[in-house]
Amino acid sequence: MRALLVAVGLALTLGACNGQRAALPVYELSGQTMGTSFSIKLVTPGEEMPDKSLLQRDVTDVLERIDDRMSTWQPDSELSLFNSNPSTDWINVSAEFCAVIEAALDVSSFTSGLTCSSGSSL
Repeated sequence: MRALLVAVGLALTLGACNGQRAALPVYELSGQTMGTSFSIKLVTPGEEMPDKSLLQRDVTDVLERIDDRMSTWQPDSELSLFNSNPSTDWINVSAEFCAVIEAALDVSSFTSGLTCSSGSSL
C-alpha cells in the first residue's frame, strides 16, 4: 500500500510539473532570409522576456549581416568580392569572414579535404 501511495504521489507530482512546463510562455519569431524562411521559438522560464519587436529586429539584423558577408548570390557580398578578386595580394576582410574561413579550414583538415557529391557521404 505504501509503495502504491508513493507511486501515485510521484505521478501527481510529475503531472503537476508537466503542467507547469506547458504554462510557460513561448515567444515565436519568424521571417524571410537568404532565399528561405526562419522560425524561432523561445521559452524563458522565470526570466522577463525582452520586447518581441526588438528581438525580431535584432535577429533580422544579424541574419542580414551574415548575408551581406557570406552570400554567394549577392555580387557585392564580402564573399563574392573575395572570390571575384583576380589579385593574389593581401586584402582586408572582416573578422567574421576570417572566422568562417578558419572554421572551413578546420573542417577541411578534419575530413582530410573530402567533399560530398551526389550519392556519396563523408
